[in-house]
Amino acid sequence: MGLVLYFTLGVLVVSGLMYYENKTNDLIKIVSTHDGREYLVRNLPDSIYAADMLANVRERLVTLCEYLALKDDSERTKRLLRKFNPDNIMEVKGGSKYTSYSINKGEKIVFCLRSRDGENKLIDLNTVMFVALHEISHIMTKSIGHTPEFWKNFKYLLKVAVQLDLYKEVDYSINPQKYCGMTVTDTPLTDDSI
Repeated sequence: MGLVLYFTLGVLVVSGLMYYENKTNDLIKIVSTHDGREYLVRNLPDSIYAADMLANVRERLVTLCEYLALKDDSERTKRLLRKFNPDNIMEVKGGSKYTSYSINKGEKIVFCLRSRDGENKLIDLNTVMFVALHEISHIMTKSIGHTPEFWKNFKYLLKVAVQLDLYKEVDYSINPQKYCGMTVTDTPLTDDSI
């Protein structure tokens, strides 16, 4: 009798945890019309547009990596190519305290795609690309955090992305851009010390 009681309690606890996780997880899988791939995005009326934005970001990052694979055989580029997983990018959950981040330096990249002013409007693709380049700069960088090595790599990737027309250069010190509850106010492209 005791074993059955423990088993029943275990099932109830696991069921409760699964219910709670589903209730707090507002992500759904949506197939992008851009590339036909599935993306985890927030379950909102414009989820197809969020999936298409992730598909666009993915395509641009893959194009950048393919170019680098042909043109740059440095250790930092090899590290990026080895660790970046373009098949595992997703939107951040609603209510997350984080904006965008990389898990295990490239295993997965999670992006904030929406304003945090209560309207949940999608952010423009160019700003999301700036953030995406920031995130893959972390993958390219051996050290952790925003070290001089990171800033050098970020500036390098931004320059190449501009050259390939994957990102349009913006001087955020002149044109600050709101992004997921914060404001982007600078770019390594305009910093001569990097």
